[in-house]
Amino acid sequence: MTNQDRVVTKAMKEIGWNLQLTEPQNKYLRTFLYCIYDIGLTDGRARLEQRKAVQMLFNGIIVDYFNSEIIASNKTGYSRATICRLLKTGEKSKRGYQFKYF
Repeated sequence: MTNQDRVVTKAMKEIGWNLQLTEPQNKYLRTFLYCIYDIGLTDGRARLEQRKAVQMLFNGIIVDYFNSEIIASNKTGYSRATICRLLKTGEKSKRGYQFKYF
């Protein structure tokens, strides 16, 4: 059983004490809780451990650094998906910036 399964099962039990749900409602609630977990709202500690600091470089010179991809996205205007892709591939952005983990 994965950590995600454990967190969702625990949440289902806690919610189930207060609500009497039908089987279709249980299915939708479980799906919703998995989605919440995936975006990091259910188990914040696990998400914090997964964050990595990010450097923003221009021509090999460090321009800025950020504590996570999300903060880099908010401050630079690049989408998180773009930053993650640039981190993964090592490519430069259209404006010539490069992102690396450190």
